[in-house]
Amino acid sequence: MRRFTVLLAVLVAGLGVMPRAALAQKTDPNKITAEEIAAKPDIRNAYEAIQTLRPKFLRQNRSPQGNIDAGPMGMGDNGWPALYVDDLPTPELQELRNIQTREIVEIRYMTGRDGLARYGNGHQNGVIFVVTNRRAP
Repeated sequence: MRRFTVLLAVLVAGLGVMPRAALAQKTDPNKITAEEIAAKPDIRNAYEAIQTLRPKFLRQNRSPQGNIDAGPMGMGDNGWPALYVDDLPTPELQELRNIQTREIVEIRYMTGRDGLARYGNGHQNGVIFVVTNRRAP
């Protein structure tokens, strides 16, 4: 009986911690939501959202650090991921700076392996998909 009482006390004490952990929402490592972006009021555009929340999306395959200001980056060229905005291929990653946070619905990332299998050449470095509210209804 004493073991049962001790076990019950430990379980009850642990319940005080569990609800907070259960309420903590897991983030998808390959997706950034508008809610995540809104939680960081200093983010002004899609580039800053990615750089702040999922910098791995901007990693150049040949370099551990991504910097879209390093030079011209065509879609999937030079080790950079391809970019699609509202399902349209966008030739320059710098376009991310022109997408304001209020326009973003979500940003998704597809690995190079998946991008190559799904879309073919030019996607071997990954794919960034930006879904905005600019779409015509």
